[in-house]
Amino acid sequence: SRGDNKHKEPFDFKKFLPEPPEDQLAMSGDIVALFVYAFMDHFLNDLMASAMASNDSAMAAAVDPETATQLAMSTSIPVWYDVSQHAGSAFNGVSVLPSLGYVPYAPAISTAGTSAVILISSWLLTGWFTGAFLYKNTLECSVSKAVAMAGKTWVSATVITAGVGLPSD
Repeated sequence: SRGDNKHKEPFDFKKFLPEPPEDQLAMSGDIVALFVYAFMDHFLNDLMASAMASNDSAMAAAVDPETATQLAMSTSIPVWYDVSQHAGSAFNGVSVLPSLGYVPYAPAISTAGTSAVILISSWLLTGWFTGAFLYKNTLECSVSKAVAMAGKTWVSATVITAGVGLPSD
């Protein structure tokens, strides 16, 4: 009958969630790798940007020799450029050619800390839902299944990270 709600179970959201992660070693390794990647990526990019901004080709060559060569070529004044035309002006002999400055990151991942948080959070969330941190998908399975699981997790995490980063730009 209508008023007979005594035998109904209360709604339990937990029964719709996947199993909790089991392989903490794999999960911890992934966290450390993503953390190191985010900070090294931003560190090296900032190092290169500062070398390019200061026109220090030696520092730029230490990071990336090819970009240092491009930097040296782009900061030299071309033969057709008449420096005397800009003497005494705001440019005062400085090349008015476009600079190599660029912004490589969306605002949501513009700092090493926020990019590490977003990368790690999206990886852990997708790994939890795909079951990437369960023993049956890591230690107790074939290599091809583990690689397929990592690929599925990677694609899902990429979609989430791009979904966070692109709208912030």
